Formats: sequence, C-alpha cells, structure tokens
Amino acid sequence: MTRHWLQSQMLRIMRRNVLTYLFLCIALMQSMDAFSQVEKTKSEADQAFIDERYTDAILLYEEILSQEYVSAEIHYNLGNAYFKAGQIAPSILNYERALKPPRRMTIFNSILNWPI
Repeated sequence: MTRHWLQSQMLRIMRRNVLTYLFLCIALMQSMDAFSQVEKTKSEADQAFIDERYTDAILLYEEILSQEYVSAEIHYNLGNAYFKAGQIAPSILNYERALKPPRRMTIFNSILNWPI
C-alpha cells in the first residue's frame, strides 16, 4: 500500500464521519423541536382531563398519536379519557395498546441482539 492511497482512505473516512455527525445533529435538533410540541400538547390534554373536558382530552391525545409519537403513557391516558367519556370499547383498545411495546422498540431490541 502506498502512503498516498492510505492518506486518501483516511480522508474519505473522516469526511464520512463529519457528514454523519452533521446529519445526526440536524436530526437531533428537529426531533427536539417535535418533542417540545408533543410535550405542549400533552400538557394541554392532561389539563383538559383534569378539568373533566374528556372530549377535548381525547382529541389532543389523538393529535399526539397522529404525529407518530408512540407512548404507553399516551395510550393509557387516552384510554382513561375514553373511559370517563363513557366510550368503553376505545378505552379497552388503548389500554391494550399501552401494554404492548411499540413496533419501533421491538425492531430496536432485535437489532441490539444481533450477533457481532
């Protein structure tokens, strides 16, 4: 191997690492913004539930889930809101969803268990 070839390979690897780092930083900033919006909506939904405005709470929890934010807590709270609103079937469905791990987490755990 020549010295020039080795240097070019090292430079290529460094460029790839810098690009990966930049991509991850941008993705992290976007997810933090989305997370803050979810937290705001969740606090509004929680307050609606406390104020016994169950229909509003249901709409807000459903809005969170429509943003592809999957959480056992959100499904549990949604189940409670449906139950308090007298809608038993959707409450049971959301209680069951709260017990089941999200699909992404299942995939993540299977990746972690891959042999290296």
